[in-house]
Amino acid sequence: MLRKDGPEFKEVLDGATSPLMKSCEFSKLHGKWFESPLPPKGTNLALPMSQQLKDNTKALNDKPAR
Repeated sequence: MLRKDGPEFKEVLDGATSPLMKSCEFSKLHGKWFESPLPPKGTNLALPMSQQLKDNTKALNDKPAR
């Protein structure tokens, strides 16, 4: 989430996340943090990526969830 009146910050975020999405690294990171056991107790959040997030990742789209 970011402010609507912060285009410079959005540009920085887009520059950091776009390469992750293009290389499929975003999906790997999501799996690591939301679908795998987390230290120190091995808690698994078990939150698979939604279809909307998958679609937005493929299209490099930042539309909000509805």
